[in-house]
Amino acid sequence: MAAHVRRWARPTRSRRLHPIARARRYGRFGAGTDSEVAHATGILDIHRPIDVKDRAITTGLAPVAKVEAAAAAVAAAPIAAVQKVAVSPKLAEAHDEVLRLAEEQLQVGKRMVETGMTRVRRFVTEEEVAADVTLHEEHAEVLRRAITDPKYIGDVDWADATIEIRETAEQALVSKTARVVEEVGLKKIGSDHVETVHDKIRRQQVEIERVGPDGRPLTAPRT
Repeated sequence: MAAHVRRWARPTRSRRLHPIARARRYGRFGAGTDSEVAHATGILDIHRPIDVKDRAITTGLAPVAKVEAAAAAVAAAPIAAVQKVAVSPKLAEAHDEVLRLAEEQLQVGKRMVETGMTRVRRFVTEEEVAADVTLHEEHAEVLRRAITDPKYIGDVDWADATIEIRETAEQALVSKTARVVEEVGLKKIGSDHVETVHDKIRRQQVEIERVGPDGRPLTAPRT
């Protein structure tokens, strides 16, 4: 905008279309909001701007052809997307303030940690068990019977005599044998699962506000 503001000087106010309005009509005024244009127009009105081209022609300061050629060259020159005000290097260095905005980014990594241990210990226990077994026994039984046969009446043996029979019985015998009935081992197996990590990240932002010479806001703050 400043590059075009310098095209108008002070002395008298032009009776033609206002320079700012004409510049916006022909696309020679930098992009800006209506409030910015109104602010620039107010500044120019205070200093009584004139159209340099018209003044040069009407006052005869330069040939018309030369003025027209210079105006055409200016009109053909491209306008920078960002208009800058020409200031001294010392002033520009004093006002070279830059706000750098930073933000945090979430990065999720992985590390292996020990979460515990599985231990298998072998030890001996005892428990009562029972088993049924059939046992055989042999006992003596005294048999008595009366003798009535006449042939034994005269056959008498007066000597002492003894008869005997051995009795037997089975007893349960306990024996134990050991055999392997099971194997227990350990191995590791892997599995994957998805876990959502929640955290907060910080981001720097700026608030832009246009203020007038009196310090009053011209536009609502925006980010």
